[in-house]
Amino acid sequence: MWNSNPITIRMYPDGVREPLFNPKRRMMIRKTLSMGAFAAAVTAALAAGDASAQQAVTLTLDPSSGDASIGGATNRLLIGVDALGSSDSAQSDFSGTVETLLNISYDGSQLPTTTGLDLVSGNLSATDVSLSLLGGFLTVDLTGLGASVDTPTPPGAVAGTLFDTQDHEVIVNQGNISAAGNNIDLSSSPVTGTTTGSGTLVVTLNNITNDIATYDVALTLPVDFDDSFDVDNPLGAGTIPVGVDVGGGDIVANGQFTRVIPEPTSAALLGLGGLLIARRRLR
Repeated sequence: MWNSNPITIRMYPDGVREPLFNPKRRMMIRKTLSMGAFAAAVTAALAAGDASAQQAVTLTLDPSSGDASIGGATNRLLIGVDALGSSDSAQSDFSGTVETLLNISYDGSQLPTTTGLDLVSGNLSATDVSLSLLGGFLTVDLTGLGASVDTPTPPGAVAGTLFDTQDHEVIVNQGNISAAGNNIDLSSSPVTGTTTGSGTLVVTLNNITNDIATYDVALTLPVDFDDSFDVDNPLGAGTIPVGVDVGGGDIVANGQFTRVIPEPTSAALLGLGGLLIARRRLR
């Protein structure tokens, strides 16, 4: 009788004939594929690294250097005032720390990628400045100066190593400005401004010791803004505006942080568990 369900026969070099649908052979193929999938899952877990996380870092300002009167100084800013058509300026050195919160992700080699910057606060002090206007007729003294930083809408975006300085503020909020018998308390009337341009944030892997990774952080924040306040007119009745300009340099700060490198086994074990269950069902 004619067989309506023929079995396909494959001839191997040793002359052994084996049905193409041999169940044992199919089981071996499925097990091999399962192990291949497991290896791929482990490899992917190791290569993926960690998801984006926030990292708090304290940065310390570098020593002041350079000439702010020609621009490009480090932690040395030119503070200028102008009133009644007269102006004067002097340099002030800044020091202290900046508290930051960084949005960072890491690849499988623990190399970082930074996507966000939040300037949480600052504890900056600046040297006193005394300025003279109208041939000495009007003296403006800035004493006990201190400043902070802020990101009004955090985090500010970071692309590569660059960020928009307009996302961040410098706030001179400590000290006094004395002019024409007036005293302005900067803690209640701060001088605040943003700068147009780009700053840099560089995060680099320093070293890995056992399961501890150490990273270096370098921040450069250009400063150039102006504000104004009113004082009594020393030449007559009423008040006059006094303009204040702060610029000519960058806030440059550096710091480090460490992190424990997560064990890559968590994702891999999840994949292993699922694949082992699948293999047991195949047996």
